Amino acid sequence: MDPDWKRRDPNMKFMDALFHAIDGNFTQNQKEKKTDEDDFPLSLGAAYFANEIDVAKYIQGLGPLKHETSTCHKFGAMGYSGHWGSVSGTLGLSCARHMFVLPGGGVDLQKGERFANVDFAMLSGLRLWAALDMHVSAYDINCQYRINFAEPCRYKYSLHYLPGVGMTDGEAPERIWASLNALALRTREMSSGHRHDVINDFHTDMNIRRTHDMSHFLKRKNVEAEAMHSRAATTLEKLEEEICAGVIGQGKLAEWKQEESVWVGKVVNMEEHKNLKNPYEPRQQKALTQKQLLANMSAKASQSAGFSLGLVGVIEEGIDLQDVKAEILQELAAGANSDVPASTLIDIRKAFTKRVDAWRTRAGTYLSPLVDEAAEALDDKAKQVAAEALERDTETGQVDEEVEGWVAPEEDVIEVPAKPEDSTTVDRTTRSLPKRKGKRAVNLVGTTSTPTVLSKFTVAHPPTVPPTVPSTALKRKRPPEDVGRPATSGKRSEAWQEVNAVLIELPSSHHPTVRDRPAMRGAVMVETELRKNQAQKYLDDLRTHLITSYGLTAKKKEVSGQRRTTRAFGAIRRKWKSVQNSAAAYRRTRIALLALGMPHDDPVYRPLNKEDVKAFTVFTADQRLGDSKTRTSWIWEDLSFINAQGDDAVKEYFEDAVRVHWFRTSALKQRWYEQTLLLSEEMKRTARFFKYYENHWMAAAERSDCAGRAGYARK
Repeated sequence: MDPDWKRRDPNMKFMDALFHAIDGNFTQNQKEKKTDEDDFPLSLGAAYFANEIDVAKYIQGLGPLKHETSTCHKFGAMGYSGHWGSVSGTLGLSCARHMFVLPGGGVDLQKGERFANVDFAMLSGLRLWAALDMHVSAYDINCQYRINFAEPCRYKYSLHYLPGVGMTDGEAPERIWASLNALALRTREMSSGHRHDVINDFHTDMNIRRTHDMSHFLKRKNVEAEAMHSRAATTLEKLEEEICAGVIGQGKLAEWKQEESVWVGKVVNMEEHKNLKNPYEPRQQKALTQKQLLANMSAKASQSAGFSLGLVGVIEEGIDLQDVKAEILQELAAGANSDVPASTLIDIRKAFTKRVDAWRTRAGTYLSPLVDEAAEALDDKAKQVAAEALERDTETGQVDEEVEGWVAPEEDVIEVPAKPEDSTTVDRTTRSLPKRKGKRAVNLVGTTSTPTVLSKFTVAHPPTVPPTVPSTALKRKRPPEDVGRPATSGKRSEAWQEVNAVLIELPSSHHPTVRDRPAMRGAVMVETELRKNQAQKYLDDLRTHLITSYGLTAKKKEVSGQRRTTRAFGAIRRKWKSVQNSAAAYRRTRIALLALGMPHDDPVYRPLNKEDVKAFTVFTADQRLGDSKTRTSWIWEDLSFINAQGDDAVKEYFEDAVRVHWFRTSALKQRWYEQTLLLSEEMKRTARFFKYYENHWMAAAERSDCAGRAGYARK
């Protein structure tokens, strides 16, 4: 240890703490069989088990084995019915930082993890470190055990939020047991003394190997900690900038920092635990009711309506029609699983067809002349390429089969009884409407589109292409994120194919040879600006749906009964569908922006992959091992979506979610910072350790009169 460790600042005492963890292993049992009553281990009280004679006397004084109650409904080791044999398992005490097995901290279990056995293991194993100012204890039922064990167990809740623990996960015993479990097949057949000697021998081997590897282990951990602390600090800085710039404001952030300071000061004092509120969980009263959620969604939908004129109006309405088309295609693809009744879907398709016809009339006035002017300058071969590319690849990404394949997280799946067959159900996938083509587009094959100078160069009227032109010249490259994703599936219904054949040509739909002409410059600029605004809206919608979906999923866990469970599942499924719709819409919009000239590495409108479509963790129960090393999705770097919420209760709900996100992000950054400090001290301590033993053995060599012993000491 640092020679001046006793004079260390009180806030830095964790640098010299012993991090230890204890846990039971019920694989390391022993069969009930006749053995020598006088048998004892040769390592009696001198290795990793507590003195066996002392343990036996202690157990005899406890009296009959009684069931110990627990307030934790998830803890099963205290239920004794599943254990067998004279020894049901083993308790082990280990270093929580480096997985060393600590001497004197092992105790056999009779039936289950009795607290009395844990008491003896802790007191026996920690005697060597009793003089330290601080102990950090990890035990999977510390919430129960600490009630009657006052001093060493001082911390509350998760190691993620406790000051001074760094990135210690407390799972060291589990890793030790994993490497030792294969040995149990032999040791359960042995006598008690032989069994302990063999286990001690294996523990010794583990500790020696870890000692030899310590320098490599710490270096690897330090490189990781430096990188992760830098990443966490950057994430927190961006988050705080967004909070200060948005509706939440700097004042609220200052309140959160004060609340965090109070938590840090009180959580290490067990006397303060009773009334200590956990800032890392949502506040109960902030939950958003379904009525508020529906009202908020309805308000946002009504605000999107509007009347548009001129070129801007044509492009704006064309974008909206593409979205309507995508929604219809999704419902048709869902078939019987669609939430929209078949009759309603037919009405929606009729209205869509009428809107498209009316839009084409206006597009023929404002947009088509620009396309004609741009295309007139091309020769016939280039017009052929542009026309076929338009017909084949128009609205690239309109049908996002990848997003269609995304399913809600596995934990959200609930068994729901199948609906009874209804003979009156209409098959939405087979009923189709007559195709509605434009008046001048009667010769188009397979598609309906707005007539332009390119119309005569479609598949129905191909010009003669010289044999020297390679077939690849007729293909337009797909954006990188679209490569490998199939185009429209050939297994779709007739109705789906019919809707998909309706083309809504915007500047982004055209081949670069047309789109890059001077005549199209204004239209491209208009669509680019509209698309950027649209992309931001879809990201805001995605964030909103993810947070509310997370809340519905959490609420589902509190529901019981088949009817209420089925209703909860339906709400979650509908919300996940909204998540998919927003994700697919953003991806479509980004593909259009790429076609319009946006660079692929644009820092604002980034690629959206499945792993990006997730809410930040709000409830501690939802945390998973490894979350501390996982980057928060880039979509949460912008919190302006909160400003768009109309209802005060809705704003409070989202603000509380952001509050929890900030607290967790701040804690993560602090834990990684502590990890860098701990590792720095551990590396220094390791260097002192090896230097100390170098001097110890060299002194032994110099004192020895035996050349053999001196040689061994030098080695």
